[in-house]
Amino acid sequence: MRRFKEQFVENGDDALVLNGRFLHLRCATHILNLIVKEGLLEADNNISAIRNGICFVRSSTPRMNSFEKRVESRRLQRGSLPLDVETRWNSTYLMLEQALKFKVGFEKMAAEDKPYNDYFNETIQGTKRIGPPSKADWEAVNRLVQFLIIFYSATLVLSASTSACSHKLYHAIVTVQRNISALSNTPGPDAILRSKAASMLGKLGKYWDPFGEHKEMNKLVIVAGVFDPSKKMKVTTKLFEKLYGVGGVRVTQLTTEIEDIVRSLFDEYNNNVKKRRDAAAGGSSTQAQGNSSQFQEQPGEEVSQNTVLGNGLAYESMNDIYNELVQESGFQEKTDELDLYLKENVETRNLTAGS
Repeated sequence: MRRFKEQFVENGDDALVLNGRFLHLRCATHILNLIVKEGLLEADNNISAIRNGICFVRSSTPRMNSFEKRVESRRLQRGSLPLDVETRWNSTYLMLEQALKFKVGFEKMAAEDKPYNDYFNETIQGTKRIGPPSKADWEAVNRLVQFLIIFYSATLVLSASTSACSHKLYHAIVTVQRNISALSNTPGPDAILRSKAASMLGKLGKYWDPFGEHKEMNKLVIVAGVFDPSKKMKVTTKLFEKLYGVGGVRVTQLTTEIEDIVRSLFDEYNNNVKKRRDAAAGGSSTQAQGNSSQFQEQPGEEVSQNTVLGNGLAYESMNDIYNELVQESGFQEKTDELDLYLKENVETRNLTAGS
């Protein structure tokens, strides 16, 4: 990225937005993938035991029928127990989520079905097949699924390929962090769950901590949400409060920093537009201005308020009245398009279009 900046800036002073300060943005779904895969590695044997159980049940119609007798649905199909693609963690999540619904059926198979148990006594390349799923396997997978559903929901939002999703990224980040944080801090009997949640929260902070010292978060992730008319700064500030507490120093610091970035982007864009307009105007306007300069209507100043009209009557200007009103009611300063955008109410978003 450093080399790219050095070479790209040779195209001109305005080649990079804000001098390339926010040019490098890590892929959000890749970050989610890294975190989730690390979690899957920790439960690899637990997942393998359940995956092998599903493989057995799906391998033939008699085995499927034998399993169906031990579950309550009586409407079991091969699709009811999906098998994952091991290189795609979201498919592993869907497999485990569905398998948990049939936990009792697998437990009955282990207690009653000899072919099922024989299957797990077989060896593959000298190693006994992992399984059948034990109580510890089910507990570990159930704990894992509670994490994966959070990341899976975020991935659905951020992997959209037919609609823009950059403005949804920070919202998804806050959702993930809030839920993981709740799991890590909420008292309960499952201490392992809290410990794993705290570990995942630390991994998230490695990439998405706006106050990080080593791998600082690219704050354009947040700015993109400000440009969403249904969020603007109002909702964005609320998201800060959800993470750092109402009235917190970090909320104030982050709000000010994001507003400064938005203002810098707007000012740079305005300056570039003005330069292009001036360049387009060129010499033709210069000549026209030279020929008509003496006749141009210049913005004039009204007669001084100290001017006496007669009979001791002073000249009264509407500007005087305006100045009095400003002093009495405190009119706001002149605003530009960005100020108007940020001060307007947020728009009602289409709830069917995703978060």
